[in-house]
Amino acid sequence: MALTMPSPRAASPRWEGGPSSRPEVYREAGCTVVALHGDVDTTVRRALSRVLASVIASRTDDVVVDLADATFIDIGALRTLATGRHLLGQQGRELTFRSPSRLATHVLWMFELTGSIERQEPAGR
Repeated sequence: MALTMPSPRAASPRWEGGPSSRPEVYREAGCTVVALHGDVDTTVRRALSRVLASVIASRTDDVVVDLADATFIDIGALRTLATGRHLLGQQGRELTFRSPSRLATHVLWMFELTGSIERQEPAGR
């Protein structure tokens, strides 16, 4: 699926999936977080593409994709995320993954994206 860049003045992305799997976007210190929930499959992919394109076009910071609450992620959604990572890289920005499950980590490995998993500092540091 192609990731197209909307104009920065474009309306916020329209949602087409169920409420439990809707991508959530929020800001953290120095980055924008896109949190994915539930099954990230064909019913979510179009909205994910729109949300990611909007974040890439309208922000200047790095992007973190939080997978802590994602129960499944299909190959098409992963391609969308890989394309977003590539576009951000062209702008000197990064896309990293936070808290992937073991299965999600394996799928990220298949796409050679495990180097983009956010490193967690050990407790007490």
